[in-house]
Amino acid sequence: MASDGAAARRRPRRLRDGVLLGSTSCQAPDENDKVDSSAVYGFIADVCYVEVDADTGQVRVDSYVTVHDCGTILNPLLVDGQIQGGFAHGIGGALFEEMAYGDDGTLLAGTLADTISSQPRPKMPPLQIAHENVPSPFTPLGAKGVGEGNAMSVPVVIANAVADALGVDDITLPLTPGRVWTMLQARTEVRP
Repeated sequence: MASDGAAARRRPRRLRDGVLLGSTSCQAPDENDKVDSSAVYGFIADVCYVEVDADTGQVRVDSYVTVHDCGTILNPLLVDGQIQGGFAHGIGGALFEEMAYGDDGTLLAGTLADTISSQPRPKMPPLQIAHENVPSPFTPLGAKGVGEGNAMSVPVVIANAVADALGVDDITLPLTPGRVWTMLQARTEVRP
């Protein structure tokens, strides 16, 4: 007889015969033991306001707003903590951390100290978090995923804001002051 854990894995809506957890529309693993978990993806929308110092190339995030739909929020403190953690990772990827490789493909940034530029770290930018809670019909409690989305969205949102501020189409992360200053110089050289 299978344990309740194995039964839940094979039939995610049922712990044991006769005990349903919710809607039966959730998919069980396929013949390759893979599950389509897209039914529990959270949704996110971010916007930010940045200022670029034309003399130094320093990017400052003045305001950042993120709105999450993670379905039913089971623990608001944990959800906001996950969002803040993802935001911190995203800020690092956007402004400070670079995975550098040599011409031969050798990783040059093997430690955290190697990935971070030498610029001083400012305080974390202000973050406003809002929630739009639409329960998932595919999970027992209506919850969806949350948190890691900001680690992926923040670099893109900041890159787009800087591209818009500079009027450029090509951005390379991280947006270190030297890299941004170079983009500013190239932009001013093109203008009459």
